[in-house]
Amino acid sequence: MLCADGSRDITITASHIQVTGIVNVGVSQGGFDVKLTNQSVQITGFAVNLGGVPGEIVGLLHLDTALGPIIGWATETFVVPVVNRALAGLNATRTVDVLGTPVDVSDDAVNQLLGSLWAAGGMDKAFALDTGSYGTIGTLYDRIELSARVPPFVDASGGSLKLTIGGDVQ
Repeated sequence: MLCADGSRDITITASHIQVTGIVNVGVSQGGFDVKLTNQSVQITGFAVNLGGVPGEIVGLLHLDTALGPIIGWATETFVVPVVNRALAGLNATRTVDVLGTPVDVSDDAVNQLLGSLWAAGGMDKAFALDTGSYGTIGTLYDRIELSARVPPFVDASGGSLKLTIGGDVQ
């Protein structure tokens, strides 16, 4: 076997790496439990320099295809725990001193965001009926406006995660 003495630098570059998959969000032991499954990795602009190994040989290795599952595994192993830790803070309760009296404040960021989206009209939608093929309804009405009457909210109590949009109709 012939071995080269010394050391060689290698470089691996890519212009873009996209990891997609199914994000499963659940509740486990009173907190969020996020998992990324069925990862698919797309690498564009991939280039490898193995320090003196001819490019034709490097091309035969198909390293861009071989690295895809490794990048998917690394995303599940290193990124998903960061997401889980970030979501863990959503159910935190903090005690604040108000004029000498301790007051518990729930830091429910998801419901705050959903409430803000609703208050800003982010859930309202209007459809103009005079610009499309809507049949006879377009001759009776010129637009339809949809509006949520109450903000949506997330309930993570009782071991399940429940998203409610709207409320009970009376």
